[in-house]
Amino acid sequence: MLIGTSNVLDGKTASGANRGVGFIGSLAHSLTNLVGRFNIFSRFHPSMIGYLEEVDTVKRTAILRVPLAEQWVKFRFDKSHQHSLLTNLSNSVEIHGTIEIDSDDNPIAVRSFARIDPVDTTDIDFAEVLPDFLELTDITLPKINVDLDETQRFYSAEQKDLNVFACGLSREHLKERLRESIEVCWDEFVSEDGSDLSQDAWDLREKLLISFMEAKR
Repeated sequence: MLIGTSNVLDGKTASGANRGVGFIGSLAHSLTNLVGRFNIFSRFHPSMIGYLEEVDTVKRTAILRVPLAEQWVKFRFDKSHQHSLLTNLSNSVEIHGTIEIDSDDNPIAVRSFARIDPVDTTDIDFAEVLPDFLELTDITLPKINVDLDETQRFYSAEQKDLNVFACGLSREHLKERLRESIEVCWDEFVSEDGSDLSQDAWDLREKLLISFMEAKR
């Protein structure tokens, strides 16, 4: 039984000085994105985001549309995944498994399919992503805003007041990158003596010290 709207038959493209917050902030952002997408030059990714267009319950194949690239990827699934696929049909989803990518970072095949999760852009509490060496103080922090990036293929998250930014291939991956972003921020603004920080960077240091403290060993 074929369920969905796509008529694509295979996984091919449809158409042929002083350290300041600005400097260190963009550096932390760049470093986080670089770490977050470290595997971008690998031939495989562990997950991808797309729009589930079609599920064939007879052939046990499904088709995922890659946003913006107007590319479709067809993959096979076993019976145990059928319910979760049908539940998420016609929605933006995370596909987990072994995803082969081309030189432009576009997915071209799902070599093994492990599970499917709905895209989740609910905000994240800092308590979920703190590095092991930090803990929260008594103040109430705003949550970290989560959305999909402009390509609709990656999660992006930010909390500007504390200079925390990250992107990820999945929500789980995003949380890992946020944890690293917080660690970079703490190392850059708090662990150092702060003597060469600009006023803006010093203000951020104070915000970090009010918000977090080193965990007791």
